[in-house]
Amino acid sequence: MDIGNSFQNGAQAIQRAEVGMTQSARTIASQSAAGSNDQSQPQEITEAMVNNISYEAQAGAGVRVIQSAAESQEALGQLVDTRA
Repeated sequence: MDIGNSFQNGAQAIQRAEVGMTQSARTIASQSAAGSNDQSQPQEITEAMVNNISYEAQAGAGVRVIQSAAESQEALGQLVDTRA
């Protein structure tokens, strides 16, 4: 397992989630600003909020990947110290 690659993958997941959350926030803000004249507003806001929950889970998964990689790196370091 390439620990450095795991760190990078976790960071990319967090960055993608951040971009997605920003897009969802823009959608919610623009639909809220449009007011009640737009009939599609509730559906678009609901979809953006659901997407936001998905992005939150994606960011959490990225954090867990980074934590696991850090723990693996620490365990590997301890193993090397023990063998040396």
